Amino acid sequence: MLRRLPFLLLVGLVGCGDAPNDAPPVPIAIDLPKGERVENPAYANWAAFPVGTVVERKSVTEEIGRPDKTTTTSTFTLVAKTDTSITIELKTRTTRYDGFVMDNPSDRFSTDRYFYLPPGRKPADPTPLKEIDTPLIVAGKPYRVRFVESRDRNEGGEVLVKTWTSDAMPGGLVKSITETPGVKKRTTIIATAVTLPR
Repeated sequence: MLRRLPFLLLVGLVGCGDAPNDAPPVPIAIDLPKGERVENPAYANWAAFPVGTVVERKSVTEEIGRPDKTTTTSTFTLVAKTDTSITIELKTRTTRYDGFVMDNPSDRFSTDRYFYLPPGRKPADPTPLKEIDTPLIVAGKPYRVRFVESRDRNEGGEVLVKTWTSDAMPGGLVKSITETPGVKKRTTIIATAVTLPR
């Protein structure tokens, strides 16, 4: 199933003319005011690679100091690319800390090349990135990366996020570490394989 995020208003037909009470809602497109048009960074990154490109990432969530871990392997495949959008197929397999393995159904996501900011808004200045001299190795290949560290908060308290990215990596993400010290949780995501079509 291909999913987008359009601006739609679902309007029920209950009480409209002779429509039956159980009639499904009808999607009606709403023409919202538009501001400046900007290119989506996710599109720009994936569009640099050929259709058929595959990236595998491994995500490990753990309670710091305990051996129990939940591991998710996500496989991203670029299945379509045009001048206006890209489509990614995602497959995931999760192995829980108790050994239970779950394969989720594959899904497809479409990303448009451009999106519009709200009227009067300007693009935010990009977060300053630090170039890392030592490359990260993914499947035997070195990737020169940029690094950013940020802080946030959620119901578990302060959240510390470290992210390594590269334009040479489909999808951009090479590695990330998210820690919530208050609940002793850590999630590490790292790209483990990249396959380009021949």
